[in-house]
Amino acid sequence: MLKVGSIGLPVRRLQSRMSAVGFNTGGVDGRFGAKTEAAVKKLQQDYRLSMDGIVGPQTWQVVDALENEGGAS
Repeated sequence: MLKVGSIGLPVRRLQSRMSAVGFNTGGVDGRFGAKTEAAVKKLQQDYRLSMDGIVGPQTWQVVDALENEGGAS
């Protein structure tokens, strides 16, 4: 589970995947800050998930599916 304050490779992976499909995470820096949280909430809103800004199993599932589709737009 990732949330504001999380750091490291899992955050970089999330930021990279989300950026690749058009969500602005503020860059791929491995730090889960306000811009990454806003991007996560936008993704959660778009896919009718709970908009808590926390990347748990359901949000990861959407991120993985988007990557496999090759993008949202």
